[in-house]
Amino acid sequence: MPPEHYEDAIQAGIHFINCDFGDAPHKAPRLVDWEQDYSLIIAPINRVIGGEVRAVKYMHWWYFLAAYQQIGDCTFAQVVRIRDRLTRGKRLDKSDQEWYRKNRHLVDFKRKYTSADDELTKKWGVI
Repeated sequence: MPPEHYEDAIQAGIHFINCDFGDAPHKAPRLVDWEQDYSLIIAPINRVIGGEVRAVKYMHWWYFLAAYQQIGDCTFAQVVRIRDRLTRGKRLDKSDQEWYRKNRHLVDFKRKYTSADDELTKKWGVI
């Protein structure tokens, strides 16, 4: 692709990922980590779609996102709700505090290390 078309290609990619909703009006806090939350997302998506999403040979991204937006009440929704409250500095009620205490490993984002970090920790004998 000629370099003069890079900007148009990037804008088309953003348009596709945003499901034709345009650019986000403001930067929203990060509430989802697709890699970390994968196991929490699959079951509710399967429920919405009515089958095993990982068994489908091809699924359009917008179809997947439509199912994602309809997952309803589930563990993943609870995780995102608590992340949202914590990010915005809102207090958790007693039941949310207890749930968060028991499930902090699901809610808190895990730190991701670069390959350079991994090499350094290997040299130190940490990994």
